[in-house]
Parts: sequence; C-alpha cells; structure tokens
Amino acid sequence: MSDFIRVDFVGELSRALGIDESEADKTLQAFLDGVAELTNMGERVRVPCMGTFEVKERSWNARDIKACKPVPVEKRRFLTCSFVCGFKQRVGTSL
Repeated sequence: MSDFIRVDFVGELSRALGIDESEADKTLQAFLDGVAELTNMGERVRVPCMGTFEVKERSWNARDIKACKPVPVEKRRFLTCSFVCGFKQRVGTSL
C-alpha cells in the first residue's frame, strides 16, 4: 500500500467537485487552517459525517525517586480526533 499524499488528495477533491486543482488546494488549505485556528482557540470542531477535532491538555505526574517528592511538570496540549461510526464504516476499519 502506498501513501496517499496531499497532491493525490487535491486531485481527487478537484475531480469530485469539478474544480481545478488550485481551487481544490485552496479549499483543503482553508479547511485545515479553520480547524487549526478553532482548536487553538479551545473550540471543539465537529465535522458532520466525519468526526470531531479538539485540543486537550494533560498534566503529567512525575516524582523524584531519590527525594520522594513530586516534580512539577507543565501541562501538554495535544490534538485529538474521534471519527464517527459512519465514517469508520465507509473506510472499512476500526479507527
């Protein structure tokens, strides 16, 4: 199985929408920029028939073993994406 890269995706998008590839690329970039901007602002982005994107924070627990004291560790942010059941079935996998 080969990787399906952005150029391939843009080509498929342009064929599906009946637009040229530069417009398809702009459309894809606008979608990605919108998701990134909204999730960075703390919003949950729900895309119908696809899934939900959101940024979560997680605090980590660390201990200094020698001193038996907790060590402060700053929270980390990470992007999560959960796919809806219909999208999983269309892909044919359990994501």
